[in-house]
Amino acid sequence: MKDKIMSRLKKGERKQSILKTALRLIAEKGFDSISMREIAKTEGVSEVILYRHYNNKFKILQEIFASYAPKVIKSFRELLETMEVMITDLNQSLPHLAKLYINRINEFTFFMMFLMKESDKIPEYLNKADKKLKMKSKDYSYQKILYEDLKVNKVFTRYFERCQNEGNLRKDLLPEDCTRTILSLFLPLIINSPLFPTGEPLNEAEFEDVINRQIKIVQYAFVPPDRLKK
Repeated sequence: MKDKIMSRLKKGERKQSILKTALRLIAEKGFDSISMREIAKTEGVSEVILYRHYNNKFKILQEIFASYAPKVIKSFRELLETMEVMITDLNQSLPHLAKLYINRINEFTFFMMFLMKESDKIPEYLNKADKKLKMKSKDYSYQKILYEDLKVNKVFTRYFERCQNEGNLRKDLLPEDCTRTILSLFLPLIINSPLFPTGEPLNEAEFEDVINRQIKIVQYAFVPPDRLKK
């Protein structure tokens, strides 16, 4: 029955549906742990249909990066451009910044989960894919995207320097350390939101509440007492 439903999809729609299914499995279980058979079963199609579109899971991996990575880079570049002109009042900007991050992570949750969880293995996976498919993949490692292409650490540091120059960041703090704190706090928390170790995964409202509490902690740590809004 599901094969019949899938057969009604146009070729491009079918390929995208398979990519989404494969990406979710890869993010949850890891690339090495999934098989073409599992992808087909989860997608609800026969292996024959799956192989009509993708000869192996390495081709799927290449297509995932070709499809998602440019969109993620574009989305986060827009966010960083916003930071360049963001007001320096951390009482207002930090909650707003967190919401902007949440919106983007929610849009690319499974891709970002995979990117962070298997970042050290991604170059190896893509190298194997290149050899199998005789193609050359771009470098889409976590380090490459966030720190070399987007220069996220430099953008954050410049922002905190502006905050400090205007008296909105404590003088005894280094902007570079503030950047490390924010990135180490937000990225793992947001990316791993479906994988909280206790209880059921948080719904959107619960997750936003967790982020707001984290923001409050950062505000108390970063903002000079006379500028802090309680």
